Amino acid sequence: MTGHIISLVEQSFQIHLNEEDWNYQRFLTHLKFFAQRVAMRQVSQEGGNEELYDELAGRYPHVRNCVDRIADYILIEFHYDIGMDERMYLMIHVERVTRACRKS
Repeated sequence: MTGHIISLVEQSFQIHLNEEDWNYQRFLTHLKFFAQRVAMRQVSQEGGNEELYDELAGRYPHVRNCVDRIADYILIEFHYDIGMDERMYLMIHVERVTRACRKS
C-alpha cells in the first residue's frame, strides 16, 4: 500500500521523491501507520476540523486532488473510506514531501 501511494504522489506531480529527504521519511512513517489503521479498520476518533480542511484544500488544490486519488485507491482496493482528519494529515504530508521537488 505504501509503495502504491508513493507512486500515486509521484504520478500526480510528475516528480521523483527524494528518499533521503527528511520530509520523505516523515511521510513514509505516516504511511506505515496509516496502512496499519486501514488494515485494522480503525476509525479516527478525532473530531474533524472542517474549516482547516477547507482552507488546506483551497490553498493546495493540486494536493487535494492527489489525496482524493489516494482515497479512491484505498476505497477500491481495501473497502475503507478515509475520513476528513486522515485526508487533512495526508494533504499536509503530501504538500511537504512534494514542495522541494516542485520548486526545482
